[in-house]
Amino acid sequence: MKYAWIQSHRKEFSIASMCEFLNVSRSGFYDWQDAPKTEREKENEELIEQLGILFQEGRGTYGTRRLKRKLKEVGLYRQSASNQPVDEACWIGLQNET
Repeated sequence: MKYAWIQSHRKEFSIASMCEFLNVSRSGFYDWQDAPKTEREKENEELIEQLGILFQEGRGTYGTRRLKRKLKEVGLYRQSASNQPVDEACWIGLQNET
């Protein structure tokens, strides 16, 4: 999680200062960055892409419950306690207009 935060803020702060502040090594960050994506990460990318499409189709009015229902309809929803992107739709800036 720390490495992902560093990655997303690398244009605002230097990598060295963020690594020092978060108490992680720069080499660890670069190893993480160069590592191949896991199956879970690939699935999450697909899920996040589908979330954006469904959200746009709903004209920006779909909330978490409706997005989950739509994902179930297309067979992409997975029931998991860990790292469920639909519960974290803010990752991609989705916020309904209600």
